[in-house]
Amino acid sequence: MVTLRALVQGKASRLRPGEVLSVDLPTATSNTPTTAAWELPLSAVAHDGQQAYVFVRTADGFEARAVHVAARAGQRVQIQGPVKAGEQVAVSGVVALKGAWINPKEAQ
Repeated sequence: MVTLRALVQGKASRLRPGEVLSVDLPTATSNTPTTAAWELPLSAVAHDGQQAYVFVRTADGFEARAVHVAARAGQRVQIQGPVKAGEQVAVSGVVALKGAWINPKEAQ
């Protein structure tokens, strides 16, 4: 939680001085191929030990890709890793995808 002071321009008839608000602030990202950062819902990230993963849609279903969680704020995370613009990342049902992915690994 961060306390900020802001100047509101335009219509602000529903706001009162001193009122507590919840806002999402966009963060700067660098989208060069080596440092691409993507903002996702926290629910999109699964963990196996200390390693974070996202599930990316492929022609055969979904594949787990190891990512680095660069920043976390509330229910949003910023990840870096091998995810390209235009690829679809699972943001719900991730627990089921992780279960299907982990079970074959454990059987080996």
